[in-house]
Amino acid sequence: MKDSVLLLLNEMREKMSAYAVQYGYYLNNLCVKAEAAALLPVEVKVPGSPAVNIEDVAMAGLLDDYNYFIYPKNKAMMPFIEEGIKKVHPEFELSHGKLEDAPDDNNEQIIAKVPPVDDDRNKQLTEAVKNLTEVCKTQLDTTSKLYGARITTALLGESGDAQKEAKDAMQEICDWHDGLCKKYQENKEEEIKAAHEAWQNNGGQQEQKQDDSKDSAAFTMKMN
Repeated sequence: MKDSVLLLLNEMREKMSAYAVQYGYYLNNLCVKAEAAALLPVEVKVPGSPAVNIEDVAMAGLLDDYNYFIYPKNKAMMPFIEEGIKKVHPEFELSHGKLEDAPDDNNEQIIAKVPPVDDDRNKQLTEAVKNLTEVCKTQLDTTSKLYGARITTALLGESGDAQKEAKDAMQEICDWHDGLCKKYQENKEEEIKAAHEAWQNNGGQQEQKQDDSKDSAAFTMKMN
């Protein structure tokens, strides 16, 4: 196979892999349970200063399957940290707590709770997965068509066997990434479904009915 064709195939593979990684990352940020990666996009902005990553101003981790702890290095940063979290995850329920054996002068932490997958969140999460999947499919399809045209041009004058080899390689790349993203989608949909069923089995429908008067945080996630 010509070097120019191999180069195009490698470029195509790298672009599709980047889109698949991005897709998986955004799906992880549609939190059903507490995921460490969900805090990575959080930036903390203090007026008059550039935004910094949350790890620059706080220690953060998982308390359990549904709760994060965020321990500010400086207590004065708490409202700015909370603002950064709510910007990325407005669905998180924030409260304050204390770390055991923490110094007396700085002993508060932020607790960020992933809310249960009630009917509203089930609908929101399902719609978000659908939207992210459509964007990912479009990105993969556009990349396939773009490199398909480039590879076809690079194969002009090549033998039939050489053209078939290149097209088979291109199809293999497309199929592999399609399958990977499909697996990501199925896993997230199964996770959402299981969490929603668990909420229902725990009497959640009655609980939600009692809370219908309260505003619920909606959220969106976009792939650039």
